[in-house]
Amino acid sequence: MADGFLPDFQAEIKSIYKPQPMEMMTIINKWISIIAFLYSCALLEIVDIFTFMFQHYLFAFHMILMGVLCAIGQMFVYRMIKQFKQHFVPFVITTRKIFTVGLSIIYYHHETNIFQIIGLIMVFTIVTY
Repeated sequence: MADGFLPDFQAEIKSIYKPQPMEMMTIINKWISIIAFLYSCALLEIVDIFTFMFQHYLFAFHMILMGVLCAIGQMFVYRMIKQFKQHFVPFVITTRKIFTVGLSIIYYHHETNIFQIIGLIMVFTIVTY
């Protein structure tokens, strides 16, 4: 949800306030984290989340590792936003996600059907167009 709403919002922030990439990343992530936390509290899922984390210690480690790697990736994304137009970034992110899905299907031998493959091709074609 955040990926869909943020590019235009980030462009406005960039033009008005001219923040550094790290400042923009910190502020955007702070608000997305607050919104996600409040959403999980409102749905009473926060208890289940913490229960699962305490029962599966490796899960917490992997979540922290994934958070660090995502932060590093976001540094590159915000650098692209600073150097290019904000509409270039969703193209790069979507292309990366499509290749990630494709590699995941091949590497983990996920079963797929023709409609999923057609969906991937459609998304890639539309993004390229």
